[in-house]
Amino acid sequence: MIQNNARLAKDDVSAALKHTENARGPLKGSVYLLAAEVYSIYAESDEKLKTQCRKWQDKALNFLYKGKVEPDGSFLLFDLYAVHHERAKTQTRFALFHTNDDELVSQIRDMGHKKAHASSIKDAQSALTTARSQFGFGTPKKELNIAVTEARLHLIEGEFEESSRTAKHALQCAKAAHSQRGVSEIRRIYSMLHKVAPHNPHVCNLGVELGIY
Repeated sequence: MIQNNARLAKDDVSAALKHTENARGPLKGSVYLLAAEVYSIYAESDEKLKTQCRKWQDKALNFLYKGKVEPDGSFLLFDLYAVHHERAKTQTRFALFHTNDDELVSQIRDMGHKKAHASSIKDAQSALTTARSQFGFGTPKKELNIAVTEARLHLIEGEFEESSRTAKHALQCAKAAHSQRGVSEIRRIYSMLHKVAPHNPHVCNLGVELGIY
């Protein structure tokens, strides 16, 4: 995970950005998206850096709209779905700033003193809606990724019931996609939900679905 190797990831993406203009196709756009993801970890109180993260994502989006994306042999996923989903993930981080799950749990427990950022939540919701509109039925992996991010966003909003329901939907997608990585992501969400709302029946039911209870 990038969060666990943030300094190394930052060094790598900084080096990649220097050569972005010479890159083609999905590789170029993917570097912009990765830069936004990595640098967002350092943007807690840095509004200028938050703006830069959005600019990188805008560059990736404009790259697609201008039709400058052609296969380059890299096999990277770079499309409108990817850009809007990455934007949703970034805004979810900014809504209640955290760099890892433990920090997020701590922030949620302290929400009586610090509320989630409303505009970031709204931006994340909008980006998720747009990302979901970019694919149709029969794409469980993409729906899985969207649902995982959506469950995190509901968690940040303090909507534990809705977060649990969305995580259950994500679990169905993970099973359909035969994705163990997806199941692991949902277990992480359950772990956070259990720490902040251990007696919530919807959280408990999610645990049953995961085979934890």
